[in-house]
Amino acid sequence: MSKAGNKKRRNSYILTASVLLAVVYFIFSLFCNQSKLDTKQAQINAVIERRKALQFENAEIERMLKPENEQEYLERMARIQEGYVYPDERVYRDIS
Repeated sequence: MSKAGNKKRRNSYILTASVLLAVVYFIFSLFCNQSKLDTKQAQINAVIERRKALQFENAEIERMLKPENEQEYLERMARIQEGYVYPDERVYRDIS
């Protein structure tokens, strides 16, 4: 009987160790997945912010392309692309 008792005890240790390893693995997986989830959420937030900026930019372009804003649009493009200014205007640029 002592051999049978030792065998049961050894099987019990193996089962306990297996369950413990499985629990540790699942906890580790949970933390890894949470870390990946946080990273993906940060990426989603960055994309959402970029989308908002692009929507604002598109709305500004659409506003500028309306017929009543044609002169303003042309002036803005001349300033941006060609560097034009009015004769009595001073332009200050932030170089920092």
